[in-house]
Amino acid sequence: MPIDDLDALRAEIDALDHQLLALLAARLDVARTIGKLKIERGMAVTQPEREATLLVERERLAETLGMDPARARALFENLLAWSKTAQRRDQANRGDRS
Repeated sequence: MPIDDLDALRAEIDALDHQLLALLAARLDVARTIGKLKIERGMAVTQPEREATLLVERERLAETLGMDPARARALFENLLAWSKTAQRRDQANRGDRS
């Protein structure tokens, strides 16, 4: 593979990474809004049934897309943890606990 092709492919990866980070930031914003609604409704941050359903659905989608379902699950477990951390931080900043 010529070096120009390698550089072009790396530039494509870089562009995709930027898009991924923008999407993750948008996802986190939505998760924080959900956290605020949970506060208003007296709900706990952790919703085990929702998380279990989400993880199974993401594993299935990953498999459909030809990706490793276990790695997809690990990715979404991390995303859920990130979301819950942000929600808990927001609650703590408001003086709420769940």
